[in-house]
Amino acid sequence: MIRYVFFMSIMLCTVLHGELSAQPESNMEVINSLLDKSVDMIFPSVENSGELLFEYNSPPQLKRFENRIVYALTGKGINVLKNKPSGLKLNYALDDVSVDFSEAFRESFLGGYKTERKIKISGSFILYENGKVSKGKYFNLLKADTLDYENINDFNNGFVAEIEKPGIPFFDSLLEPVIALGTVAVAIFLFFTVRSN
Repeated sequence: MIRYVFFMSIMLCTVLHGELSAQPESNMEVINSLLDKSVDMIFPSVENSGELLFEYNSPPQLKRFENRIVYALTGKGINVLKNKPSGLKLNYALDDVSVDFSEAFRESFLGGYKTERKIKISGSFILYENGKVSKGKYFNLLKADTLDYENINDFNNGFVAEIEKPGIPFFDSLLEPVIALGTVAVAIFLFFTVRSN
């Protein structure tokens, strides 16, 4: 009995760990990780400076991401200045942040619907050293993964007011009821056929 309880406890812990670790990231978590990657592209050029003047030029709807860029830079040990002149200046521009979903699909015949989520950020940065451009780069970062169709809104985190769910293929939605009705008809036919014999 003790072995059985121990074995079931181990199995339950393994299943729960698999379920919890397999949970996809929210849209904002993915966006933040992509913003951190963009800072990783900048860091090798500024790591020896210790401080830099930071200027953020992006559309008003993307202003909310400025703090994440500053947080990522300070997390790497860079003193970020907003007004005081510095020998090094970073001009960071975020052009687009988007979350798109593909049309719903099934991985198996009667399985649940899934959709592919693509989160993209694009922008550019320019480093000025003593008033001269020392480095500039355009970045276009993308992360794609697959989510359950029913759970799309669970990953939103308020990034947009409401996510438009992608469409479900028309013929797939018709096929399921036809199969269910066909199965019921065959079961009724077999029930009366076998019973009469």
